Amino acid sequence: MEEKQQQIIKIEEYDNEENDTEKNSSDSNDDIGNSRENIRFAKKLTSYLTLVNFNIALIGGFIIICVSYLVVSNQLISRGFAINDVKTNLENLQKENRELELATMNFESYAYINEKVTKLGMVKIGEVEYIEAVNNSVAMR
Repeated sequence: MEEKQQQIIKIEEYDNEENDTEKNSSDSNDDIGNSRENIRFAKKLTSYLTLVNFNIALIGGFIIICVSYLVVSNQLISRGFAINDVKTNLENLQKENRELELATMNFESYAYINEKVTKLGMVKIGEVEYIEAVNNSVAMR
């Protein structure tokens, strides 16, 4: 009977050792499984972060392009207004130049000059007499 008890104890010890090994191997399998899950998670996280970074860069680039477009559009509109102002100023100066040319032609006309002559009481020139200098005498310094 003692032999049977010893055999039962040995069998139980053997079973305990196998259970321990199975636990250890299952623990190592769990560790491997956890490790694989961790690697998968890390890869997913890395690809997610890469995708997030790409999206952030894409949105940032889009914002920069939109702001640049607004700045350039604003400059073009401002220059358009400036060009319109210059054109208006040019038209006004051309109009004023035409009016001044007409006034100049009017002041140079024979009718205007005759009118001024009569108002000032001037008379027409009759006969012109020239004085001759004797002995080439002229005033000298």
